[in-house]
Amino acid sequence: MIPKKIINNSAKAYSFDREPVNADEVNQMRKATAILTLVENVRDKVGKTFIQKGVYLLQEGLGENLGYDYKLHRYGPYSEELDRDIDNLKNYGLIEVEQNQKGHGFRITTTDKGRSLLKENFSHYTVNDDKLRKISSLIGTEPVRKMELIGTVLYFSKKSKDVSEIKRLVNTVKPHFSDSEIEEAVRVLGEKGIIEK
Repeated sequence: MIPKKIINNSAKAYSFDREPVNADEVNQMRKATAILTLVENVRDKVGKTFIQKGVYLLQEGLGENLGYDYKLHRYGPYSEELDRDIDNLKNYGLIEVEQNQKGHGFRITTTDKGRSLLKENFSHYTVNDDKLRKISSLIGTEPVRKMELIGTVLYFSKKSKDVSEIKRLVNTVKPHFSDSEIEEAVRVLGEKGIIEK
């Protein structure tokens, strides 16, 4: 039996086994669907960084407003609320979160229960498949460093459309990226229609 409610750290409760009754619950269903679908589409164990950057690209680059607030963090844009939602999905049994055997990072997969709910209960809250394919093709198999770069370039492209200014801003906070890496990230994000060329 599926538990009726899951409590997130922001003291709001939502249910996955019935239709949402208000806008907050609809948004929680959309958020859970986005996270589960991203993890499921990659079909490989992903980490929290992938989910953070994937949802950021989905929301800020592809216009799928999920209501997460982001700030710049160690590996690029980061949302505390999204991190809590990942923990809640784990506690609810919809995803499995394992510590990476090498001691750093996590490996996350969708559980059978998560896949079942995604097909049965979350079908009304789906995220556009084309958007999810763009994200999977962009960062689905990339190392954390590349995800950090892509997320950070998108973050600063919201502040400036000028490539020289984006390079300057990225280099200010992340000097380990070369100008050519930043230019390539801008090019790729432009080709995917995530930022304006």
